[in-house]
Amino acid sequence: MVSPGTYNVFLSFRGEDTRNAFTDHLYDALVRAGIVTFRDNEEIRRGEELQPEIERAIKESRASVVVFSEKYATSTWCLDELALILQQRRECNHFVLPVFYHVDPSDVRKQTGTFAIEVKASSRWTDDNVSLWKKALKEVPDLGGMVLSGSEAKFVKEIVDIIYNKLERREVSLPQNITGMAARYEDISAWLNQPDVEFLAICGMGGSGKTTLAKYIYNSNWKTYENMSFLEGIREKCEQPDGMRVLQEQLLKGILGGKKRKIPSVSEGTCKIEEALQTKRSLIVLDDIVERSQLVALLGTGKINPQTKIIITTTRENTDDWFKFTDWRCQDYEMKLLNDDESLELLSRHAFGSKVPMEGFKEVAEQAVQYCEGNPLALEVLASALSQKNTIVHWKSQLNTLEKDIHSRIHNVLIMSYNSLSLVLEKELFLHIACFFVGKDKDYVVKILQHDYNAASGITSLSNRCLLSVSPNNKLMMHRLLQEMGKNIVRQESKFPEQRSRVWLSSDSYKILSKGKGSETMEGLALDMQMLEEQKFAFKSSNLKTDALQKMDKLKLLQLNFVQLTGFYENFSEDLRWLCWLGSNLRTIPSDLFMGNLVAIDMSYSNLEIFEPPMVLPSLQILNLTDSHNLLEIRNMSMIPHLETLILWNCHSLSRVCETIGDLTSLALLNMTGCRNLCKSEQMEASTSGKGVAEQPTLFFPRSLHRLFLKDCDLECTESFPLSFSIQLSLQYMNLGNSLFEFLPSYDHLKNLRVLDLSLCSMLKQLLCLPSTLAELYVYYCKSLEEISFQSHRFTLQEFGYEGCISLLEIEGFIKLVPVTKLEENDLGHMKWLKEYQNHEVCLVGDDELTKGRSSCVQMLFEFNIMSTSLPYMKDPMMKPTYVSELSYLYFDVPPPPKNRRLKGLDVTFKYTMSGEDDVLWFCKISTNNDVDLMYNPKVFGKPKFGEVGIWLSYWPIGNALHTGDKVNVSIAVISGLEVHECGVSLVYTDDKVAEETLENNMGLVEVLGGDLSGFQLSTRAYYLCRRDLFELMEVGKLTPGWFSILVGDTIECTEVRGWRKTGRPTQLNPSFTELKFVRCIIHGPESIVDMSKSSIVDKKLEFMSSPLGDSMVSSTSSKFTELPIKAVVDSRDQEQEILLLRKHLVDYSIKEAQIHNEKFALEKQIAYMRLQQQDLADAASKALSYRQDIIEENIRLTYALQDAQEERTTFISSLMPLLAEYSLQPPVADAQSIVSNVKNKNGLELVTQQAYSDGDHPTPKGWDGAGVPETSEPDSGRNNNNNNGVRRLGGDSYPTTTSSKNEETSNKQVTFSDPVSSNNDVDDLEGGGEAFVNWNSKTPLEDPQPQPHSHSYSPYLTPVPEKPDSSYSEAAADDDPLPAVESLQISGEAFPGRELQASGYSLNGTTSCNFEWVRHMEDGSVSYIEVGAKQQNYLVTADDVDTYLAIEVQPTDNRKRKGELVKVFANEHSKIVCDPDMHDNIRKALQTGHAEHRLSLWTGFLEIWEPVTLVIRKDGINIKGGTTPVNEKFSPNTRVYIPCGNPVEFSIIGLGGCQEKKGEKEGLIFLTRQEEKGSGLLVFCYIQK
Repeated sequence: MVSPGTYNVFLSFRGEDTRNAFTDHLYDALVRAGIVTFRDNEEIRRGEELQPEIERAIKESRASVVVFSEKYATSTWCLDELALILQQRRECNHFVLPVFYHVDPSDVRKQTGTFAIEVKASSRWTDDNVSLWKKALKEVPDLGGMVLSGSEAKFVKEIVDIIYNKLERREVSLPQNITGMAARYEDISAWLNQPDVEFLAICGMGGSGKTTLAKYIYNSNWKTYENMSFLEGIREKCEQPDGMRVLQEQLLKGILGGKKRKIPSVSEGTCKIEEALQTKRSLIVLDDIVERSQLVALLGTGKINPQTKIIITTTRENTDDWFKFTDWRCQDYEMKLLNDDESLELLSRHAFGSKVPMEGFKEVAEQAVQYCEGNPLALEVLASALSQKNTIVHWKSQLNTLEKDIHSRIHNVLIMSYNSLSLVLEKELFLHIACFFVGKDKDYVVKILQHDYNAASGITSLSNRCLLSVSPNNKLMMHRLLQEMGKNIVRQESKFPEQRSRVWLSSDSYKILSKGKGSETMEGLALDMQMLEEQKFAFKSSNLKTDALQKMDKLKLLQLNFVQLTGFYENFSEDLRWLCWLGSNLRTIPSDLFMGNLVAIDMSYSNLEIFEPPMVLPSLQILNLTDSHNLLEIRNMSMIPHLETLILWNCHSLSRVCETIGDLTSLALLNMTGCRNLCKSEQMEASTSGKGVAEQPTLFFPRSLHRLFLKDCDLECTESFPLSFSIQLSLQYMNLGNSLFEFLPSYDHLKNLRVLDLSLCSMLKQLLCLPSTLAELYVYYCKSLEEISFQSHRFTLQEFGYEGCISLLEIEGFIKLVPVTKLEENDLGHMKWLKEYQNHEVCLVGDDELTKGRSSCVQMLFEFNIMSTSLPYMKDPMMKPTYVSELSYLYFDVPPPPKNRRLKGLDVTFKYTMSGEDDVLWFCKISTNNDVDLMYNPKVFGKPKFGEVGIWLSYWPIGNALHTGDKVNVSIAVISGLEVHECGVSLVYTDDKVAEETLENNMGLVEVLGGDLSGFQLSTRAYYLCRRDLFELMEVGKLTPGWFSILVGDTIECTEVRGWRKTGRPTQLNPSFTELKFVRCIIHGPESIVDMSKSSIVDKKLEFMSSPLGDSMVSSTSSKFTELPIKAVVDSRDQEQEILLLRKHLVDYSIKEAQIHNEKFALEKQIAYMRLQQQDLADAASKALSYRQDIIEENIRLTYALQDAQEERTTFISSLMPLLAEYSLQPPVADAQSIVSNVKNKNGLELVTQQAYSDGDHPTPKGWDGAGVPETSEPDSGRNNNNNNGVRRLGGDSYPTTTSSKNEETSNKQVTFSDPVSSNNDVDDLEGGGEAFVNWNSKTPLEDPQPQPHSHSYSPYLTPVPEKPDSSYSEAAADDDPLPAVESLQISGEAFPGRELQASGYSLNGTTSCNFEWVRHMEDGSVSYIEVGAKQQNYLVTADDVDTYLAIEVQPTDNRKRKGELVKVFANEHSKIVCDPDMHDNIRKALQTGHAEHRLSLWTGFLEIWEPVTLVIRKDGINIKGGTTPVNEKFSPNTRVYIPCGNPVEFSIIGLGGCQEKKGEKEGLIFLTRQEEKGSGLLVFCYIQK
């Protein structure tokens, strides 16, 4: 049996002629050549039927060799084989090679001699068979073939060569693990069957899979073509010597079916290929074509066989110009990158050998997928690199590396497109965009780079090379790998960032500026300090100098985000084009900064107070000062003569703009959103009308304005500022949202106005005489708005947003919805009986924008001159119809009218219930046999409660179109959500004598039916009275595809109403309308684009919006051709058929065009929705920020109030305590309750007063002086006393002599109370164990409170006020209470000498105070208690702590004097305290030199007079030089140096030369002491910088 693909060649021959001779030799030669060949005598076993086996072998062979010998035509089997072989040739591209063995081909063609066959009396030689065989014999010689002449051996070799070349396998090698190609093949498979499109151009970036897709198409289709050729890597081969000629030979060989032809030159090769292409049906792939010249050299420009298909792969996006001057037609296909699922599958196949990642690798695999962004080459290369070591650590390390550099294989592929750029300027432009402008607005970038790089044409060129793309919202987009490739090119310029042409990494930029580096090569630099902070980048200071920038002579682009610069600006680059300095610290523009060539300045969020150009700025086109909240004034606008865009968004403080702004001739965009201070009505001048009535106008609008933003400015329409804009005739977009006016003047003079946004104007009542050119109007949440009218009295808006307009009654030419309570009986005409039910409530649904928030009373809708209303179920005689049906339709004949009456119209009513579905859709239809065909979908209708019946009542004024005897069909076509229970019709008549009472004349509210409703007429001449695109419901699954056939049957296609608008059929708009679709006003900041397609109101979200692009639908397109001059060809039947065929084609193309437009509309809708979401998020963030600001302000107010209360309390206590002291009353706590308690019960409480301290002092226990050592002077030495017994004081006024003000007195005088003592007044020896009380409330951290003015961080907490014990207090119960305790005790701060440590923790179990003790632990296990400054939670590390283990012990107590468990914790993570390296170095130097010098200030002993002196410390003593009284003293054995804990910049030397005390202050340094007992005992002052 023969299986598929078993044989390559089928041999057909006459056995008795050649089986054992020629055919046998031919068969052996074919087998030796590796060609699997079928012949009947070898393959058919005895007993098997011949015909089925032979038929199967022929069908499954790729070629046949037919050996015509003398008796070939005498065999019916041979003739059957021949007929089947030729059939396979026609159907399956089966190759046939006729071989004429001792036979003349003409005998076969003419069927003479032994080839003359006739009908015989046999079952096989029938008329049909003979006719078929004759036809086959006649066809064979035309195939060419081979005729034996000469040596049979040579002849056999020639046959084998031909067969071998023909059967050579033509598939090309495909990469392993290809993913997603089948889906992309489906997208373009239709091209293979289009006879009039020869070329397919697959375009895309390098590595995107273009070649792989071409191979996939080639391998899937090569068998169906006679000849094929695949030329791979044309770009690379053309760069080689003689490369094009070699490619031509390869191509020609493929077209000729394997016959190799010598090509002497490229031009001759082009001619030969052109000739071959005209006749051969071929499949050709030209991979990696770069230029049109390559295409012409390979194919020429001549005609191509219509059945030939040629595939081109290229990195050029637009190939139209390649085919501009030929008859060829090309279909472009942009290569789609892999989606996330396909990317993950491809990565997994190459990295793990499966379709999904290994367990645990999914997260890192997804990171790799995100990096590649769907590029198949990058995924394969990355998978190969990552799979070398499948560990999470390895993968993460490799991915981190890729963040800094691009893989070389990926780089080498992508850079080919970059190298193909012919102009250096285009390459430079690409690098600038890759480093600085990806994601920026295209127009913005063009303005900045146009002068130096011809950016407009350059961007087009880059887009054509697939190096760049422009998004639908006009942003420049670049694939991440292309961007990394561009940055890598810049990296390769130099090893050092400062020597490169561009620096985009903020970390590199910071290092360059902080170190003052810079070079002449630098053209662009970007630094974002906020990004560095987010990345936790360590930097010394955010204040940078301008030194490095002054060295960059070629700097063109400078982007600084929240960078604080100091220095001079006079040497900045004169080539600077773009200055983007967000959050600038400048208050004014530096006068020495050269700005003459700047094109764009963005100083959003700056601290500018005045903006004044330092010189004429002839090139400046864009100035953005958004959110510069300190900006007060803008001066000298005349110095920016060519300014086009000025953004002053949210400059709240701005109060004046130079009047010369009105003289600017190029200013097209002015955004003053939120500038309330500038636009106050009392300051606004009548500049818009050209009449400057005030002496000093504050705001002028130039005539050149196209787009104007005055939203959130609280505008009022006044005589001084009428908002008429009478001289701004070029205005296209205007936003006056959130203003205070009630009326606006007519804008009929603004002929160019396309978009008007008045959202949130809550006081606006009317909009009258709007210009007919207006395309978009937004009045969201204008709650007082009642009426809108138009200059043309027709509704022509393409976009209209009116949600929240709860008072809106009439929109001229659109609808009118009025409560019946506001209508007079004359307005209702014959339906005046409805007034009785005007107060009934009905829930309206349909148009959510119109019904949301409206009154629920009965309302009358006027639309298309049809009156309709919805009512709850009721029985009224006036509602009894003339014709009634329990079905949803009825028929009747129009009867003759009563005498002296005429038919005015029809009342149509029906009763219904609703199923509760959200989307209810139905139409009321009226049709007659007299060309009346109406389908009406009301804008709103009533929704009855669940289970209840509602009534819809309508009046149709179509009496003039109805005639006696007309057959009328009325029906309710329900699409979804509604059930009809009964419908009815009544005829409405009027008296000719009282025509003035007709609805049309009385009301004047609606347009008489039969007016201009052409926009709502279908191709069937029926009127489709609907104002929305119902296809949007179908696209989101809320409407079944067959809904239109329910309405109109199968008479027309539903696509005819796709894109239906409020104005009916989509029509092609004026180009300016298209330009302003979803108008984008570019805020030229880093990421600032204001989407003006909707109102800027936050909550507005339109689910369904009609496309404003105006697609030409089928019927309108078709109708154009009905006007062709058909009369001239009426007599020609053939031409009529041709015209009909053309019409059909045109209709088909129109449908396709409409589908494309609607796809475009869907994308635009999604973009608009995303913009609205973006605005929602921005406003929500703004509200949150405002709320947070309110909270902060309230906290500040409360803080000040608390501070005032504390000061008042302190003043009271300071006044009360001396009085109590006179009566020996000493409360334990300075608290009102304790004082009262003490007065009532004198328990021997001792009042301990505390000295008054200055800012620098620290309170110390009684019996200790200001230095923390036992007092050596009289008891009151701590008070203010000018008599200091000859002791000189150095430092601040620790003991002030006077108090300058009440505030100072309050802040400096402090009182504290010690523990209650026993009745015998025994006082603990504080020197040994003094106790500092600290307030540790429950769960209150051991940290300092918020510092108050004039307080020091060393001040301890005050002891809390103890509650007076209740008389019923049970001591026994109290003993069971848990002891006071402390938890989470820890030490914070740096454990170096001179640094402060602080203990913190939380109190438990009623802890009210704690005893602190800082101790030193030695290596031998001994403990040393610290004498000075160690009784508080704060401790200043000294040199004595070095080489010890420092710890704090905390003893918690409560108000019952119970002590809890002692808690201890070690500092420095239980490690030794070590010296600061700088301090250690200073000690070493002092010991080596034997002395140390310090400059300080010495107190003279009089008032606050200090004098500069030099303190010299030697081994044997000290010397004070430069003072009034020089000192030269030797150290005594008891010399001691002390530093107050409260002010470590002060020190005292005691016991020097008669025990006197020297006090001094060293500014800028903190002094510490360390005694070194070496030699004669050098006393060294060790210090570190503050």
